[in-house]
Amino acid sequence: AVVSTQSTGVAEFLPTGGLLTSYDVLVQKLLRYVTTTDKVVFGFEIVLVLFVLYYIVEEGMEVVLFRMRYFLDVWNVLDTIIIVQILIGFGISLYRTTTIEGLIKDSETERDTFIS
Repeated sequence: AVVSTQSTGVAEFLPTGGLLTSYDVLVQKLLRYVTTTDKVVFGFEIVLVLFVLYYIVEEGMEVVLFRMRYFLDVWNVLDTIIIVQILIGFGISLYRTTTIEGLIKDSETERDTFIS
């Protein structure tokens, strides 16, 4: 698994002659679908995408059928807001995945480059 590690170490010299040390290590998994559990999550994400596509087609047919009267019902407006929020979430997830994969490819080709 490709991981990114950020570590911080601090050593403080005390006036009494002692040494106070502390450290922090942060490890993050960069690739989303590595383990079996990750692949199961990916399967559920595909099911979600198929459900959302069906939902969009269904709402689109209602918009065509009822035209502007469709937006007079509060529940239909709520459906539209939910669809827009889901699409924004999909876009953010896709952007994050493609950005991280690009950074990983860049770091593999250039060994002097570190992902931050």
